[in-house]
Amino acid sequence: HLPAHADDPSWRDTLILSAAQLPDARSFLEEIDRQGQAEPYKWLLLAACIAETPEPPQKVVDRATNKLFEQLEAEKADQWSDLATALAGMTCNQVKDYFTALIRQRDDAEARRRAALAMGRLAEQWAVPSLGAAISDEDPRVRQQAAWALGNIPARQVVRVLPRALRSPYAGLREAAAEALAKQGQ
Repeated sequence: HLPAHADDPSWRDTLILSAAQLPDARSFLEEIDRQGQAEPYKWLLLAACIAETPEPPQKVVDRATNKLFEQLEAEKADQWSDLATALAGMTCNQVKDYFTALIRQRDDAEARRRAALAMGRLAEQWAVPSLGAAISDEDPRVRQQAAWALGNIPARQVVRVLPRALRSPYAGLREAAAEALAKQGQ
């Protein structure tokens, strides 16, 4: 009965606590996934429940992860920090640790691209070293996303990192780096 309240913010803490207390929360999480309609609230709630559940169903974790990243792709800035926190929280990590590890995943270019996107949305200086390394990534989408992300971070370090990308043989990276430097006033 509780998952029927998935769209009501006044039930948030009760739902999270319930997920944490259930010996097997799989069906509870799946029901929240089915019942909730309000986006991105549904995904933030589901992420919080997943973070409190010892063994959440991987299908639900994957769906919540994809939906949270889809929300990060949107241009609405008001919830980027909440979305990033929810993604990191599902793995019981701090935001910085989660995205720094994600951008280094050698076997998943899309995960690296998404990490660069999130870092750019958050615009935190701690992301500059990882993004600086990512402009040399083997995947062109990761390189371009990293250059774009660097343009969103107001830091002197960025102006030292991006010129390297201007000399790249990849036109997309050169363009992204030039736009990023323009955002920095260079």
